[in-house]
Amino acid sequence: MGKVYGALGREGVGTCPYRAHRRQRGLLQPAFNRTHLAHYSKAMTSEIAGAMESWRDGQVIDVPGQMHALTTRVTARALFASSAKASDAAELQGLVEVLLLGMVQRLVLPLPFLDKIPTPANRRFVRAQRRLREITSQSLADYRDAGIRDGDLLSVLFTARDSDGQPLSGTEVHDNVVTFLLAGTETAATALSWAWHLLGEHPAVRDELHAEVDSVLAGRPARYEDLPQLKVVSRIITESLRIRPPAWLLSRMTTAEIELAGRRIPAGSPILCSVYLMHHLPDVFQDPDRFDPDRWLDHGAASLPRGAHTPFGVGTRKCIGDMFAMNETVMALASVATRWQLDPVPGVTVRPIPRFVLAPHPLPMRLQQRRP
Repeated sequence: MGKVYGALGREGVGTCPYRAHRRQRGLLQPAFNRTHLAHYSKAMTSEIAGAMESWRDGQVIDVPGQMHALTTRVTARALFASSAKASDAAELQGLVEVLLLGMVQRLVLPLPFLDKIPTPANRRFVRAQRRLREITSQSLADYRDAGIRDGDLLSVLFTARDSDGQPLSGTEVHDNVVTFLLAGTETAATALSWAWHLLGEHPAVRDELHAEVDSVLAGRPARYEDLPQLKVVSRIITESLRIRPPAWLLSRMTTAEIELAGRRIPAGSPILCSVYLMHHLPDVFQDPDRFDPDRWLDHGAASLPRGAHTPFGVGTRKCIGDMFAMNETVMALASVATRWQLDPVPGVTVRPIPRFVLAPHPLPMRLQQRRP
């Protein structure tokens, strides 16, 4: 999976080699501290509120499409702050969809000669790959020329210095922007989509959600300072990530010979780990197929073994933006729930589709306006 992802962001923190990863992780981690997360949340609040402006009572929406549009706008704003444009975000959404589909095809059939056959899918993938890099390069050039330093993620990429005083190279900056655009859109959008679907199937939990957001938000969008009070919302997101993890399959490469489950595995061996199966182990999670946000109350979460819940990966390659994603999804779920109820459309069977992420398809839902 790393090689497939690396075709788009080769030198980004998600796919760069081990030694480069250690350096980049140290440089980029401050971009996700509390101060910066609070700053990014302002863009989240604005974009989440704007995403609902066109919604109408009784309207049936494509939930994954709406959530993907939202997370694309949020990620673009977090990266580029005031220089982010709605037109670029809309184009990015389409490009990311094409690229992720092509990445799945290359993951399932990792045969390089197949990628060179000029099929319509391959041509779309190459065009989207080229266009994404063009948009990224132009955005970086505009950003440098404007001299904007709004505390956004890109300003951290430009100003970070390692222990030797060296900055990220131009290629590293570019590929990290591509990495954040891809990683910051699809997984969060999928997590939100599954949360809405699960809430539609469990109206008692949805009622509990509405009670909390009415008490905490009283009809306004969520802000960063509301997060500690949105305990029910946080548990809903955490349980959604358990029962339907977007990153359902992780790949790793052994850096040394190891023994795993009684087998010797040589250095340089690829290993695939099914997060979905881990999250459904009956000896770890009681009644694992049941959607139960209350299993994440303090006493329940404390009893779990380390590594039992890994929606963002684990170890040195754990997602660097895990708290960004949690804040974004909690704020989005709460903000939408304070104004809207999303109801299932009768007769529609929603299935998990194992693509690059474990996505629900199809997922239309009917909007019902709420007045807290």
